[in-house]
Amino acid sequence: MTKKLMMAAASAAAFLAASPALAQSSTPVPIDVVLNVGQACIVSGGGGGPLGGQALLNFGSVVLPAPAQIDSSTSSAQGGIPIMITCNSATVLSGVTVEIGGGNNDLAGVRRMQNLSAVGTGGEFGSYRLFATAARSSVAEYTPGAKLPLQGSPLPNVTFEIVVFGRAFGTNVVNGLYTDQTTMLVNF
Repeated sequence: MTKKLMMAAASAAAFLAASPALAQSSTPVPIDVVLNVGQACIVSGGGGGPLGGQALLNFGSVVLPAPAQIDSSTSSAQGGIPIMITCNSATVLSGVTVEIGGGNNDLAGVRRMQNLSAVGTGGEFGSYRLFATAARSSVAEYTPGAKLPLQGSPLPNVTFEIVVFGRAFGTNVVNGLYTDQTTMLVNF
């Protein structure tokens, strides 16, 4: 039996000696790593507008007789809720335009707030206008459908407030809460 074991061991040693050795090797495998960052902007609002909007232009409270015109803005410094924009490229920023719709109560291009407690009376509507600059000039007016360039000097990757300046007209208004909702479209 010992002789058989010794013969088996000798046969195994001869077999292993005759077989080519399995060598360990390594093969490099390239991995492509890619990240494509497009030119883009993130647009957001602060939310919390009384009508569910993401921005707020609040003309405040007045007592009758109301002033002929009341100015306000969406600036957080004036109690508004602004629209915020962050773009990742100066190229994108240079082409940003802003347009604001006519609102829910638009009448032939005239924006109007509605007083729901005065429906059917002469004081049901109060008109207002929206502008891109504090000067509130006609060349900076957001007439429904007009696209205006982004105002200010925003920098890439820095959040910037898009401020909308408003002017409400107090003529022909009666007691009550006047509201409207419109939509801003930021094109980039």
